[in-house]
Amino acid sequence: MSARIREFINSRPFLILLVSFLIDLGLSSINFGVPLYAYKLGAPQYLIGLMASAFGLSYILSATYSVKIVFGRNLAKTITILLMGYAVIAAIYLLVRNPLLFVVIRCFEGFTLGNLYPLTDTLPAPEGGGENLVPWYNAGWALSYIVAPLALGYLIIALGFDSPFIFAMLASLGALVVIRLSVDTLRLNTLQNKPKAAFSFQKNTLGEIALPAFIAGFVTAVFSSLYPAYLASRHFDYESIGLIVGVMAASRTIVLATAGRIQSALGSTRIKPFGYTLSALIAIPTILHSMPEQFICAVCVGAGVGLLYHAGLSSSLSKEGEFMTSTLEASLGTGFFSGPLLGAALSDISPNYVYVGVSVIPVASLLRSIRRSSSMEAREIN
Repeated sequence: MSARIREFINSRPFLILLVSFLIDLGLSSINFGVPLYAYKLGAPQYLIGLMASAFGLSYILSATYSVKIVFGRNLAKTITILLMGYAVIAAIYLLVRNPLLFVVIRCFEGFTLGNLYPLTDTLPAPEGGGENLVPWYNAGWALSYIVAPLALGYLIIALGFDSPFIFAMLASLGALVVIRLSVDTLRLNTLQNKPKAAFSFQKNTLGEIALPAFIAGFVTAVFSSLYPAYLASRHFDYESIGLIVGVMAASRTIVLATAGRIQSALGSTRIKPFGYTLSALIAIPTILHSMPEQFICAVCVGAGVGLLYHAGLSSSLSKEGEFMTSTLEASLGTGFFSGPLLGAALSDISPNYVYVGVSVIPVASLLRSIRRSSSMEAREIN
């Protein structure tokens, strides 16, 4: 039994899950900590939204040009440097007490991760008809978004607001150690990384990769950046906020883990419309404010963005010998930027307008998807 456990721990699927978990534990910790810390320091909702938008804008630019900046270099060494950089960024948060400076730090954070994620997204890519490891990769980063808010909801009360940034720094360094010890198992020396340009407008790329990834990033960014501060303004305690955000992440994790079965049940043409529909339920906090209703919102939104991310990632890895993960990550980054920016503008009118306003975008995507499906069916009949 112990030999089996050791074999599993040293296997490529488990190491992909572990690396994915540790890398995203850093981001999920900072995503949870920064809005609440900024709100505690007196930052208004629009400034909290601008922090997330600053992250998204730099993320777009770096993910778009990561093809030229980091691909084609020594993969293990490049990932190591980027993880060290992210650990340093997490440490800088410990020295800052001015919310305005968080905007600048989030820019550097977005730049670093925009170069890192297109690389790590290729880790589960199949080789020579091998096992599909995308569910392992998805499970890793999705689990981190459950652990971070649940743990930090208590740690912030017990240890203060330094805890999210210490958590993020340790997670990044942990990922670095695992990668350096597992270069051969992770196949970092043999993996062929030849992605297309960040935005490839070949047939179906926009609808299959860019749009679902954009909506997933758009809705997730609003939920993770503005929503915790919104709940705090309604006098939810940090444990409750962490639990609600954790439920959203748990819902997303369950969907990602079972996405293949869900796609088989719904059909490949229905998974994205279903994801758009559930994501649009981020409008719930506009009119319903009690704890149970926030849990319903969290479950629906988590499931929706999980379906959309799965659809986008699977499509980005589907080309033989060519990965379009930069397309995926740049589209996510566009959502990370524009979601909080729209939310910040609406919050300046009223915080209640944020969520109904944000829900318009997935609804529009749903209508586009339905219209395209109808057109394709009409062509087949003709």
